[in-house]
Amino acid sequence: ENQPEQKPAVRQSSGRLMYGLKGIADLFGVSHLTAQRYKDGLIKEAVRQNGRKIVTDADYALELFNERKGI
Repeated sequence: ENQPEQKPAVRQSSGRLMYGLKGIADLFGVSHLTAQRYKDGLIKEAVRQNGRKIVTDADYALELFNERKGI
């Protein structure tokens, strides 16, 4: 039997949103360059980007960061 593929559940936003690389840099207390690296790597799943607009779910980003850094 063929079962339909299940898509991963879309995570509901916590409501705490950060905007731009500055928002990521402020959240983690890092430089602009490090914020760019986090956006493209560690917290990629928490980031939504449309053109130049970057929106990050802050709580989910912190959760991902802690999981991946083993904190």
